[in-house]
Amino acid sequence: MTTARTYQEFVSTLRAEGHDQADIDAAIGSLIDSGITYADEDELYLTEDEVGVIRDQLANSPIPEG
Repeated sequence: MTTARTYQEFVSTLRAEGHDQADIDAAIGSLIDSGITYADEDELYLTEDEVGVIRDQLANSPIPEG
């Protein structure tokens, strides 16, 4: 069985890993645009596989200079 967690749970995990909120939102938005579906209209649940895709996108996104 694949575990599904809420958007907020994964955002907290990804933020703890050092990812920027805007990058996380963009990656999740990209996943939604590509056709991700979810059962609960009020809450987005993501599987470990979906978060793996997001992690890959975050790992491959350019690091802002600053």
